[in-house]
Amino acid sequence: MDAEDISTFLLKLYEKIQQQNEEDYAEYSCTLLQRVLPFDSGYVIHSGRYSLSLGPLYDGISLFRQPPEKLKDYAGVKQADLLAQRIITVPQVVHRLDVRDSLPKHNEYDDIRRLAKTYDVNHVLGMSLHKGALDAEGFLGISLARHSQKYSFTAQEGRLAAYLAPHMMQAQAMHRRWQHANSAPVMTAAPPEARLIANTAGCIAHADPAALSLLRREWKQWDPPILPLELLLYGDIYRGRCIEVQLKVISKKVLMLALRPCQSFRLTAAQWPIVQRVAQGMSHKKIAKELNLSDFTVRNHLSRIYKQVGIHNKAELLNWWHQGRFTGTRV
Repeated sequence: MDAEDISTFLLKLYEKIQQQNEEDYAEYSCTLLQRVLPFDSGYVIHSGRYSLSLGPLYDGISLFRQPPEKLKDYAGVKQADLLAQRIITVPQVVHRLDVRDSLPKHNEYDDIRRLAKTYDVNHVLGMSLHKGALDAEGFLGISLARHSQKYSFTAQEGRLAAYLAPHMMQAQAMHRRWQHANSAPVMTAAPPEARLIANTAGCIAHADPAALSLLRREWKQWDPPILPLELLLYGDIYRGRCIEVQLKVISKKVLMLALRPCQSFRLTAAQWPIVQRVAQGMSHKKIAKELNLSDFTVRNHLSRIYKQVGIHNKAELLNWWHQGRFTGTRV
């Protein structure tokens, strides 16, 4: 699978996030993966936690080519699932497991062997990503199975999975966030970070609703699906009037953007003493006299700061100042 194929896979994976319900998107994404990495069945965990006493707890799971009865049968297993434990407790690593060889040879794990045999699971390829503490913030996971004892997952397929599996998990999580955003009441505050997927020409394949909101806050007249040109010209990081954007190339033709509201604004050497004196309660005329500037220059500097920061009056300017959100060279 070359870079062109990977780019095509990623764009197809992300572009359908906003077009399908959870069940249909899980089927679509797994079928897409199956074309480049053959497997017989599997599941994607888009919300899970891990308890030392109870083992893995799945708050959100999508099955692929597996009957729902398997989850019921799995819940009835009393022994620890060593396969799941290994995948979940050692994250960011692709695990290629042979069910027959990975379980100790004693009766304690008979239920796990019986479950694997019932659902024809002989070889497993799995990976997890942790969002924080396993028992609190939880994890994302993916597990793929081959039914034939003859065909195990190769090392080359493991390397391919190491690149594609995180995108599968992330796409499922983004789809779930999108569904939640569209079913929940509209919120005015944006989350700390929103994500957007586009090709290198700037055409958006997927965007969290909050990402579109942030882009419209920065560029009032902007309309999708083409990204504002400034984002493509600024390199890895764009810091604008209202937003900060981190841009990452994730394959030959695919970009991932992480957007968040601005947390601070850097004042120039000329702007800092003006804002400092406004915060001290000086009038424009007094500031101009003290800094040997014209009244027009002082007002022009403040007007430019208002526009760049996205504030509208002196009260908002003072609020930013007292919160310590202005940075720069102190004079």
